[in-house]
Amino acid sequence: MLGLIKTSIGTKFVSRWNDLMCGMALEAVQIVKEEEEEVESDIVMGAKNKSQIDIKRYARVEKVPGGEIEDSRVIKGIMLNKDVVHAQMRRRIEKPRVVLLDCSLEYKKGESQTNIEITKESDWSRILEIEEEQVRIMCEHIASVKPDLVFTEKGISDLAQHYLVKNGISAIRRLKKMDNNRLARATGATIVTTVSDLKPTDVGTKCGLFEVRKIGDEYFTFLEECENPKACTIMLRGPSKDTLNEIERNLQDAMSVARNVLLNPLLCPGGGASEMALSVLLTQRSKSSDISGIEQLPFLGVAEALEVIPRTLIQNCGGNAIKVLTTLRAKHSEVLSSEEDQQAQSSHTWGVDGETGKVVDMKTFGIWEPFTVKMQTVKTAIELFGPIWNLILAITRLTSSLFLYLFTRLFGSPLGNLIWIRVYSSGLLLTTASSGSTYSCGLISLYTLLSPSISSSCSSPSFSSSFLSCLFSVSSTFPSFSPASAPSFALYSCSTCSSRPLSSSLSRFSLAKSEWYSSNPSSSDISI
Repeated sequence: MLGLIKTSIGTKFVSRWNDLMCGMALEAVQIVKEEEEEVESDIVMGAKNKSQIDIKRYARVEKVPGGEIEDSRVIKGIMLNKDVVHAQMRRRIEKPRVVLLDCSLEYKKGESQTNIEITKESDWSRILEIEEEQVRIMCEHIASVKPDLVFTEKGISDLAQHYLVKNGISAIRRLKKMDNNRLARATGATIVTTVSDLKPTDVGTKCGLFEVRKIGDEYFTFLEECENPKACTIMLRGPSKDTLNEIERNLQDAMSVARNVLLNPLLCPGGGASEMALSVLLTQRSKSSDISGIEQLPFLGVAEALEVIPRTLIQNCGGNAIKVLTTLRAKHSEVLSSEEDQQAQSSHTWGVDGETGKVVDMKTFGIWEPFTVKMQTVKTAIELFGPIWNLILAITRLTSSLFLYLFTRLFGSPLGNLIWIRVYSSGLLLTTASSGSTYSCGLISLYTLLSPSISSSCSSPSFSSSFLSCLFSVSSTFPSFSPASAPSFALYSCSTCSSRPLSSSLSRFSLAKSEWYSSNPSSSDISI
């Protein structure tokens, strides 16, 4: 595990402290990890791995400028940038009883504006007494469960502080919601929203030591030595804030790698070995007997795309991409060609050394990657192609429809002034049947160009005859155009546009062929 985490941060700023950072990342993830029996929701959903690791909420990084990076450590508990609210409250308590609140320990004011008319001085004194009684009752409810520590997300009035000090209770106010949740997880306490609902079972007793310490110019609260805390704090020390921010980013990467491996303990060889193995396998699969013709193209396309990773690694270190890729491809092909050779079976771990550009065995080189990351990368790349292709088709349809509308406005109806379309690598050439003028446009879908406007009129036999005549009339304009391919082209175009079946299109084109030959007796014979 440490070697795998070192691979993820080996080229980053914290690589000088590899052992320290990798050990901290692994320790933090193992503390936060919940075992199978503790995650009932996952059992219901039937997940393969019932563990749950939430490093975002329960593994907090606390950056303290000053000191040396070697002073950083993982605290098996909670560390807060807070101090007790009263100077006479205890700052060190062993095995404290902890109460967590989500309410304020202050006099509850009215939600709307309230006016009180006082005619006697005693009435004013009574109003103040009512406020004091309300705060005193709240503190008595807290003291009834005999806590040593009180944490609240809201404020604590001066009067409440007085009553808490009299009962020997230390208090910390204005916590963040996330910190309160981490405290509940580490100490075993239950967050209570109303003081009157507080029960002895809501008190947390899993904390071993509470202490307020001064680091630099600030005070920090430590709750350490917790029993099975399931939450931790990583205290980072460093010379400046920029350095600490960079260390935090690198540490988050290391913890994510450890988390992925603990959730799904499967590894893949790095250095482009996994991508090349998949590429060779897909290439071999495309040549199988049950796949032929155009069905091979998706396999070959994905296989070629996967080779980008090893090719990029070779180019980055200045190697010969063609030579090294050929050698690497041959290594992986041995696995499929010689199944009996055990040494050949291990060739799928061969990859590219990112420093020298040579082909090496990743198993002995020690470069591994989490299977979860590799699987998600390939899955996202392939699934993302669908929406992108749909977007391209939508733009193509919009462009072709707009072009056909403009062409109709300029040259009249497409049925009265038919066009012939020839595909080039740079775009399409359109030629009018009547004038023979040639127009160039961008890459437009042949189907979407023909189908929107002429699908309602192509059922007429005269349209088929005119369209066929249009195709042959431009053969003199483009000598390289083969007349023999024109009928099949016209048949494809009209059959995709018409709602009639293909047999109907064949009969209509047979009629068009007879009409065309009757008007052009000198033409050569063609077949439909």
